[in-house]
Amino acid sequence: MFKISSGIDGYANEQGPKCDLPLTPEHGGPILCMDNNLDIVVTGSSDHGLRVYNLSDGKQTKELFNKKFGHHEWVTTVQILGSRRIVSGGMDSLICLWDASGVRCKNLTSHTGSISKIVADKSSGVFLSSSYDSSVRIWNETSPGPLACLSGVHKGPVTEMNWQSSLCVSAGKDGLCALWDINNEKCISKNKWHSSQVSNIKFHSDTNNNLIITTGVSDGILNVVDMRNMKQIFHEPIHKMAINFVGTTENNLLITGSADKTLKVFDMAKGFKVIGELKSTDAVFCGDVCGSVVAAGCGDGNLLCYNLNTMECAWGYGCEKKGGIKFVKFVPEKMKILTGGDSGQGLELLF
Repeated sequence: MFKISSGIDGYANEQGPKCDLPLTPEHGGPILCMDNNLDIVVTGSSDHGLRVYNLSDGKQTKELFNKKFGHHEWVTTVQILGSRRIVSGGMDSLICLWDASGVRCKNLTSHTGSISKIVADKSSGVFLSSSYDSSVRIWNETSPGPLACLSGVHKGPVTEMNWQSSLCVSAGKDGLCALWDINNEKCISKNKWHSSQVSNIKFHSDTNNNLIITTGVSDGILNVVDMRNMKQIFHEPIHKMAINFVGTTENNLLITGSADKTLKVFDMAKGFKVIGELKSTDAVFCGDVCGSVVAAGCGDGNLLCYNLNTMECAWGYGCEKKGGIKFVKFVPEKMKILTGGDSGQGLELLF
């Protein structure tokens, strides 16, 4: 661990984490996806497997991979449902719905291309999947097949997707963003907000805002749309390279992290004025926000923690023994941060 500057109590204290707890055993390839609840952590990897760990001690409770059940290619996305069942997607076009106990799964085979993302409403058991087959499909964990298929708009792979309530936003490699009413299974708007692939789709709602936020891979554009009237309220190239992370806070701050080795902080209440530019040690691959603290996972394996009150980096921690960090997540109920990346070794950082 290396200290950069003073910070605040909690996650941003200048001492950084008290210790790290490896998730054991590690994967045989890079960790590509991760999800957690307050009891378990599940990771998916390029080794075709998923591992489930106990959040309290980091020990594996089961491996979701065998000759009869599981993925045959890289596992690209995973979610834990409220029923404690796990749903995963891979490059083999399979969606695997795993039993809450044991290592058996039901294969959902409706897609014909690699699964790029799964987003779940954990309380209801409903989840959406996007795929390289140009479609988004709606599922329920209790149904044998998809409830609906959203297609006919994208001409190539759907690489990013998110949904909130009855609205789904999907995006392709060509920068086209489609807005869907999932209740009526209809596309209500098509927008070329980006010149090429979209890296993030995020919703932000509070008493004053109801926003769709998108970011670009090669154009470095931050795009913000007011969902109440579907008008763009911000559309500017803000980074020189891909924007890999976007987060928001309850007090109207928006944070972006980029491959250009910077993070930028915007005040949404002041017309998206830039109020901070934070330097990182390498390309920012991922990030998360908790209160007034931002954690950024970097390409050199360092996790950097920034205090948004002072706009300073409080501490850095070398999490990856080789390669970069591809996933970072705060678990404030347990005062932990979870990381995973190229080494295949997941970590719990304890505070």
